[in-house]
Amino acid sequence: RTSPFCELPLYANKLIICTDGETPLDDKATLKFSLESDVFMRSLMEGLNQEIPPFIYQQRFNVGYKKISEGNYCVFLKGHHSNEPCTCVSEVHISASNGMKKELEQSMLNKQFSVELAVPLKTEIEMRILFKEEYQVE
Repeated sequence: RTSPFCELPLYANKLIICTDGETPLDDKATLKFSLESDVFMRSLMEGLNQEIPPFIYQQRFNVGYKKISEGNYCVFLKGHHSNEPCTCVSEVHISASNGMKKELEQSMLNKQFSVELAVPLKTEIEMRILFKEEYQVE
């Protein structure tokens, strides 16, 4: 919740909510659509005979490492801004030249993530980032 913006709906004469979950304002809504906003907007635009303009999603994120202790490093992938999740990433595969491998799936990527590695500093590390299908460029 981001104040004061999260409080703006309280000042509306009529409130329409579109989400696939519950909200604290459900009982104040004039209309509530229980589905993802993308599905709702596509249906709305189709009903209005309006074309949806192309959209190119861009998200900056940072990949890096930091020393935790002697021989232990933390490799990280995080959104460019603090507390920004990497929403366009579905999986990350990390492998090191010493044979160590780590795989992170979407459930671990909803927030910033980091992996602790017990490797010498001059170890070659490969990070393969897989993007969600809806964000892939054709």
